[in-house]
Amino acid sequence: MTSFYKRYDVIVAKFYFASSKVYKVRPAVVISSDFYNENSRDNLIAVAISSQIENRLSFEVKIEDWREAGLLKPSILKSNIATIERSQVIQKLGCLQEKDREGLGSLLEKILNKGYR
Repeated sequence: MTSFYKRYDVIVAKFYFASSKVYKVRPAVVISSDFYNENSRDNLIAVAISSQIENRLSFEVKIEDWREAGLLKPSILKSNIATIERSQVIQKLGCLQEKDREGLGSLLEKILNKGYR
């Protein structure tokens, strides 16, 4: 039986490079709904997390409560959205806190809706 992950869970997963068996292990936050997570064919939708704060884009969001999210150092929510197979998830670290959930919503609004109104 596969593990059930919830929206806002912070996980560590293998991110594969396109058309390659090469991957990078990195943290991410699950953004797919709990309904999707329970009913999908072993996939999650997630946003990548990075500790490379100085290289962030202007709209990428700093995670305020990074310790509570289970992260080892200050980090940002990247503008990279990925579909991840559950088998690529190594572990769950924690969960985004309310303030950071709002930041995630703002990031997704800018990625998905900016200019399409």
